[in-house]
Amino acid sequence: MMTANFKSLFRAAALTAALALALPVFAQGNQTRVNIPLAFELGEHSMPAGDYMFERQFTGSTLHVTDPSGVKRAYLTHPAGSAHDPFKGKLVFYKTGDVYRLAEVHLTGAPSGVKVPATRTQIEIAKRQKPVRIEVALARP
Repeated sequence: MMTANFKSLFRAAALTAALALALPVFAQGNQTRVNIPLAFELGEHSMPAGDYMFERQFTGSTLHVTDPSGVKRAYLTHPAGSAHDPFKGKLVFYKTGDVYRLAEVHLTGAPSGVKVPATRTQIEIAKRQKPVRIEVALARP
């Protein structure tokens, strides 16, 4: 009989594998087009599955995200440390219950990644139920 923790870890591993196969379409300088095959939260917005464009100036604190319908939004971010290898991009999601939140974006070639701050509601939910961190590597272009 599987425990709840084992099931949660198994689901996270399965999601990671699915995203790794479906993610990068191309990466170029400060832009990366990514196919995200699941719905997720980004800041206060609920985002559908689909193709996204992530853009950022490597010296700035703003992340621009264009969703599958073509709507472009800007998110204020915080630095997410220095990259050990700037040619390895990744997305970091936190899963709480059945909800995924995009928390970090590390674009290929960027000197560091960025964190998108959680909303108050997301922070309160995370206090009650520990989120699972899921890192998904972006393939090199």
